[in-house]
Amino acid sequence: MSINTRVIEQIINNVVLEAPAIEPVDLDEFKEFARIDTVHDDNVLTTLLISARELTEKFLSRSLIKQKRLQTMDFWPPCAVDLMWPNLLSVERVYSVDEEGVETLLDPSSYYADSDKYIPTITVKTGLDYPESDRPSGGIRIEYYAGYGENKEDVPSAIRSAIMAIAASAFDDPEASSEIPPITKSELNIYRILSI
Repeated sequence: MSINTRVIEQIINNVVLEAPAIEPVDLDEFKEFARIDTVHDDNVLTTLLISARELTEKFLSRSLIKQKRLQTMDFWPPCAVDLMWPNLLSVERVYSVDEEGVETLLDPSSYYADSDKYIPTITVKTGLDYPESDRPSGGIRIEYYAGYGENKEDVPSAIRSAIMAIAASAFDDPEASSEIPPITKSELNIYRILSI
């Protein structure tokens, strides 16, 4: 069994490969929430809802609607790997990439995912080899789907309400478009991933 015993700090990156197919809040329900009855600002409002969802996800360190994510690491630690941006829906593939760009897929039967944890994990089964790469950085990769589900109703109502409050605040004050109002933050805290 090959176990990586490096104790140096590694860099872990996590990006979106496929954005959500829908938003947790649609335009019509937001306009009803914000009491907007014209169509002149629909494009702006749609953009604000996307921005509010992204801002909320960043604050929570969570994926809301099903999206495909890629997590890259320098090496596989001698333990389970924490997956950033839960909730974990499914693991698509685990693989390594060498310096020539050649991918080596890890057999799905050699690991298991635990999606029920506060922070989901992937563990290589006892006695089996961890994936390795000769790349100095980013050679270990995990593609997975994360979010509460595929439908907006899967997202907790408190989070959906917070998204509408953030978008409404940004519509009223464009300079506040990159900030979450303090009262909304306090309402979101219960869903926030505090460490990873």
